[in-house]
Order: sequence, then C-alpha cells, then structure tokens
Amino acid sequence: MDYLRYLGDVGAVGVELLTQRYMMRHTLPLQSIGGCVRGKTIVVTGPTSGIGLQTASELARRGAHVVLACRNRAKGEALKSLLLQTLIDEAAENKVEVVEGQASPRPSLPKIDVMELDVADLASVRAFATSWLRGNRPLHALVCNAGILSFGRAREETTDGFESHMGTNHLGHFLLTLMLLPRLRETGRAEKTPARVVHVASNMHYLGHVDCADPELKNAFPFTTVRAYCQSKLAQVLFAWELQRRVPASECLAVSVHPGEVMTDVIRTLPGPLQHAYRFLLKAVLLSPQQGARSSVYATSAEDLGEITSQGGNYYLHADATPRQPSVVARDNELAAWMWDWSAERVGLEPKLNLSRRQ
Repeated sequence: MDYLRYLGDVGAVGVELLTQRYMMRHTLPLQSIGGCVRGKTIVVTGPTSGIGLQTASELARRGAHVVLACRNRAKGEALKSLLLQTLIDEAAENKVEVVEGQASPRPSLPKIDVMELDVADLASVRAFATSWLRGNRPLHALVCNAGILSFGRAREETTDGFESHMGTNHLGHFLLTLMLLPRLRETGRAEKTPARVVHVASNMHYLGHVDCADPELKNAFPFTTVRAYCQSKLAQVLFAWELQRRVPASECLAVSVHPGEVMTDVIRTLPGPLQHAYRFLLKAVLLSPQQGARSSVYATSAEDLGEITSQGGNYYLHADATPRQPSVVARDNELAAWMWDWSAERVGLEPKLNLSRRQ
C-alpha cells in the first residue's frame, strides 16, 4: 500500500467531514434534485431509517412504484402507512386532492409495496429475487442502500459465515443485483431507457484496502470494524465499476454514490452514552438523512445521468450530486475483476448469471 497516498486520503476525508456542510450550502434541496420517476418501479433496500427512508420517501413522493425491501416486514408496513398518510397530508396542505388509482387525471397516491429482504442472509436474498422474477413486473432501478457499521465490536459473521460488513454491505447486494439484472436489462431494452443499479457507498472507500489473501479479515490483527467497513465500501465501488464493464450502458447504468457524512442509525451499535455524545458533537458537521439522500435520488432519477458520464461504473457521484473520481484503488481493473470472481464464488453464483467482460 502507498502509505503517503493513504495518509493523504485520510486527511482529505477528514477535511471533507469538517467542511461538507459549508461546501454544500448551495446544493439544491432534495426535492429539486434529479428528475421524474412517475410510474417507474424501484426497489430500495434498507428503507426503514436514515438515507434509505428519505430516498424511498422522495421517490414515492414523485410517483414511483416503490418497493420497500426490508428485514422487518412489520416495520415496512408501518412505514408504508406513514408514507401514504404523509403524502395525503402534503397534498391537503397544497390543496390538491389525491386519489388512489392511475386512471384519474388528478394526482394519485403512488403504489408502495413491502417485501421481506435481509441482505445479510443469502437465502433471504434468493427468496426475494426468485419471488420478483416469478412475477411479470418491470424493474427500473435497484437502490442498494442497506448496510451496517458496527462500531468497536469484535469480528462478527453473517448467517452464511461472511465477515458481517463484507457480507451485508457487498456480498448480499452482489447476489441480489445479479439475480435481478436480467429483469433490469429487459426493462431497459423495452423502454429504451437504461435501468439503474445505485450503490450507496461512502468516501470511506478511499481508506479501504483489499487483502486478496484474507478479504474477510479472518487473520487481521488488530481487527477493527472501521477497516472492515472501509473495505466493504471499496468493494461496492469496485462492483459498480466492474458491472458496467459487463453490461451495456444502453440497458443498465451502474453507479456508486457518496451520501456525505450523515447522522444515521449506524451509530445504534454504540453504547447509549456514546450515541448521545456522537450526536451532540457531530450535529454541527454531519448532514441530515434528507441531505444525504440527494446523491442516491439523483442517481436514480436524473434523466441526464447517461449523458453526464459515458464511463458508467467509473462514475462516482459525490454528496452534492456531482461526479468525482473514486480512489485509485477503486479504479484498479485487475482488482475489480478479482473482486467479481471472488464474490461470485463466495455467494455460489449460478454460472448462467455470471457475466464476461465486454470487449
């Protein structure tokens, strides 16, 4: 590893954390970011809190058919009811009558569905994707938002025996994406507008490093959850890059986004007093979840996304919804290909779902 470059990246991430609110003071509000998604079907993982909640809410507000893919179905149903009531209340404030159904010329309530999905459990991922493909529904976008950051814990594993950050943040979404990809590509071809796969990554990927001899950090000493988190976010950016190398951009765009440093529920793993201290000390510098949803909403909805970049997965969207270069490591072609092959082997990807690089 180039330690001078690494130290430079550490400094850059730190400076951004302290200055992001000031630097993005002129960024458009969430409601003004991106474009129209009315009638489009969009799956959002991890939608019950934080950035995922704000992303799902805004897409529903714009008339998308939003599928809340969440671990806890009861929480998902409660969120669905809350979202629908919120939209009715907003319409009432604006003196707009909202009715259900698409036939009415008046504004209609968006369709919101709830489906159970735990990306930390490959059996759950397969069940979700199989159920989706069994139906005749289009899929315009997949927002891979679910994730964890287990501050200060010892190394933990998912149900399938993966290091928890790599398994939840990357491997579950890797399998989900490739199982749903045929439907995404089919929708893109049918509507002559590319579908989208949006990975909610992080600038912490700049601090990530993949040890190809021990990618699940079984022998890492000392093991730290921050190291595991950074590596998993790097894996997401590498996946977006490599996915676009294997799928025509005319059918599906693969992008990774940085939401900013956001006050979210990832701190729920901290002890109570530390959670309060974290919120108090960093409230002045962290973005709100609504502000953090700007990049994912833009990547999901902007009509000019394909025009802004012809490089597809090379495209890394910053929190202010502008393109930035990902880290040098995240642009390593050989590492991206290795990560794809390793991920496919670890999740037991069916050969028919695997893809070769396009020439």
